[in-house]
Amino acid sequence: MKIKCPLCGFENEEYSKFCENCNEPLTKQSFSKDSPYIKKEDKERKDIAPKRKNYYGFLVVLLLFFVILYYFLPIFLEEPTQKTVYTTESTTKTSKLTPVATWHEVARWQGKSMKNTETFHIPSFEWRILWLTKPGEYGDMNFQIYVYNSAGSLIDVAANVIGENKDSSFMRGSGDYYLKINTGQPYTIIIEAKY
Repeated sequence: MKIKCPLCGFENEEYSKFCENCNEPLTKQSFSKDSPYIKKEDKERKDIAPKRKNYYGFLVVLLLFFVILYYFLPIFLEEPTQKTVYTTESTTKTSKLTPVATWHEVARWQGKSMKNTETFHIPSFEWRILWLTKPGEYGDMNFQIYVYNSAGSLIDVAANVIGENKDSSFMRGSGDYYLKINTGQPYTIIIEAKY
């Protein structure tokens, strides 16, 4: 029986170990399982793969941690709101409701000339100045609102426009304040506090 060469196809004698035509080995060479080359190669491959998996797994866990921290940290840092307890006559069940802060009007002015307002009191930390102005009989003019504390120190400029405009300016800090309004055109100003 002849052995065909896997490389060149030459038919060799039955007991030949190498091809007579091209010298290609005719039998597969095998290595024992105890060969240090096989073990070293396999060991290196096994050592490398888990490190990559662990590295990527660690990055995924770390990223997930920061995403959760980003979304839930503000909830844990909020100060607890005061709970109001209500009871109903028909049942003995008690409900806990959280009061919702809403805007309440504190003061309002309308006019068409310069004015220093009376002092008004803001009972809460957050408040706003809503204002609306439009040209009067003399056309487009400057419209400015200056905010002062009760000691007479300038706190902020809430508005500085020419002609028709409306907007709101948000302020912070409870206490007593007054406004200086500098204009020659009609306006409406409303002060609201959030509580």
